[in-house]
Amino acid sequence: MRSDWKEVLVSEFGDIITGSTPSTKINEFWNGEYPFYSPADFSKVVYCEKTERTVTDKGLNTGRILEENAILFTCIGSIGKMAIARKKGISNQQINAILVSKDFDYRFIYYLLYRNKNIFLQAAPMTTIQIINKTDFGNFKFNLPPLPQQRKIAKILSTC
Repeated sequence: MRSDWKEVLVSEFGDIITGSTPSTKINEFWNGEYPFYSPADFSKVVYCEKTERTVTDKGLNTGRILEENAILFTCIGSIGKMAIARKKGISNQQINAILVSKDFDYRFIYYLLYRNKNIFLQAAPMTTIQIINKTDFGNFKFNLPPLPQQRKIAKILSTC
């Protein structure tokens, strides 16, 4: 590790938000303009452009709102399935989303977590459904370069 790199907890990358599903019994919450992110929507692309289900403004306001460029990381079931939110929306409870602070490059953080997703998978207890809770997710540590280097690395990886 270079001397200008520092060890950072995932919880320091920004706010971590665990999703929740609006009641499916209330039709006013569903089939709107906002994405409802779930792991099933994450194909093999970085950005999640389209979701199978959507929510209305009322549905959006029942959940924890995710802004554009939130990093979506599946922590229940298919651990490590990832995407970057393309639009403001909400997610289901399988996802821990990171609203990356301005102190970090969100694309760099995405690639860092993507490259290391096996660490999370190996840390999840072997039960019927593997899970990493929000606290444990936030306690993982990574060595990060300064922000200008993060941006350069992210730009290179984004063009590949």
